[in-house]
Amino acid sequence: AVLAPCVLADPAKVVKEDGSNVQFEKADSPGKEIMAAIGALKDPFVQRSLLFFFASNWFYTYDFSGFNGSQFNIRTRGLNSAVFWGAQMLASWL
Repeated sequence: AVLAPCVLADPAKVVKEDGSNVQFEKADSPGKEIMAAIGALKDPFVQRSLLFFFASNWFYTYDFSGFNGSQFNIRTRGLNSAVFWGAQMLASWL
């Protein structure tokens, strides 16, 4: 993640499939950005997805504390966590 910005393309040189350039909007102020993020919560799709956002975070607590804590010792818990997050990174890259 630290090296990712080093391999990204220059935004000014990014071209869409239809041949047009990507347009970037400048942020007015941090306050307006925060208000826009809060305003996004009014979107019905975001409202329906909130339950899934919270549920996915509670799953990690169960997986790493409840299950791993009772099934594995400290070395295998570390290995299990490393393999899990490595698989997450690989899946996001694919």
